[in-house]
Amino acid sequence: MRIPTATYGGFIRNSTLNTIFAFSENDIWTFSNGGSYSHWDGSQWETKFVDERVGSGKRLWGNNSSSIYLVGTNGSISHYNGTTWQKIESGTDVDLLDVWGTEDGKVVWACGYEFDNSKTVLLKIVNRKVKSIYEGSPNNQNNGYYLNLMRGIFSIGNNRVLLMNGSRILTQPNSENLDLNSLVKLSDFGYAIWGTNHNNIFISGQHGLVGHFNGLTYHEYDEIKNNQYFLYSLDVKKSITVIVGEQYLSPIEQKTIVIIGKK
Repeated sequence: MRIPTATYGGFIRNSTLNTIFAFSENDIWTFSNGGSYSHWDGSQWETKFVDERVGSGKRLWGNNSSSIYLVGTNGSISHYNGTTWQKIESGTDVDLLDVWGTEDGKVVWACGYEFDNSKTVLLKIVNRKVKSIYEGSPNNQNNGYYLNLMRGIFSIGNNRVLLMNGSRILTQPNSENLDLNSLVKLSDFGYAIWGTNHNNIFISGQHGLVGHFNGLTYHEYDEIKNNQYFLYSLDVKKSITVIVGEQYLSPIEQKTIVIIGKK
């Protein structure tokens, strides 16, 4: 299905989609690099421009279609209230690469890092007010664990957050103090984390990294590993997992990868 996207030039074209989030098969949201968002209502796509102050969005999350958060480059955070997008002052210019909130939507977390790897950041958003939990060097430690580059985040219930950095999945309590504990050690750099509950968590990453945590043990699928594979995103719904990325063949040649796993 081709999704119409808009640019600031005032015309509709099929530009690159940066992120997609689905509440159901009849309630799907996308955000494009052309500065527009599109909504699928089950029968048609509606595409609208956004205020340029919203920024370049990289990841969407919401607990319903009247409360959606968008994070992106230069620390940009925006909230959609069902009618309009409003910018939220983040207090940082570090690129934000992932966002996730609690089931009731009252607490939202975001994380990311600078392109030159000089800084990493973890933010907590309550009532659309941002609190910096950490911003600084990825080489610093907390509870004996390196912060590393914080790349992915997933909230379990209302009290626990899973934070994925370049080498581990870490737990962070729902508090304003950084208090990390290691849950899983990864064999490679992770890009994305998603799950359905504390006992069904998937991750994906570079060189074909795909891992699963069942609440007790962690398993990586060695049969998928390939130094040319970069698996950037995934989604988990009940008995199916979909992972997407690219196979890097050369600076001018890449192939799209879609991996589907079923129980």
